[in-house]
Amino acid sequence: MSDITNIDRPESELLTELADRRAALITRLSALVLVTFFPLPILGGFTSLLDGVLFSGVTVAWAYAFAQFVVAIAVARYYMSKVAELELGAAPAREDQQS
Repeated sequence: MSDITNIDRPESELLTELADRRAALITRLSALVLVTFFPLPILGGFTSLLDGVLFSGVTVAWAYAFAQFVVAIAVARYYMSKVAELELGAAPAREDQQS
């Protein structure tokens, strides 16, 4: 068994702050993805809410599924851009820690 109390924490306050910001970002984006993706199987399987036809045989379920695809791409791009910003801020702290 491993002892989780002996996990190495970054010595730099900046790295600790960046790690906390990254964890907050992941939490927010995970919540958004869960709120977006979980209702489809529930609404599709247990209600008739998604059975309506919007146009030319395209149902609400298809539109909702397409919206999920858009959300997934948007979340991934947003995450990549924010993490790149955090990595730029962490570079000086890493150099100081390695010295």
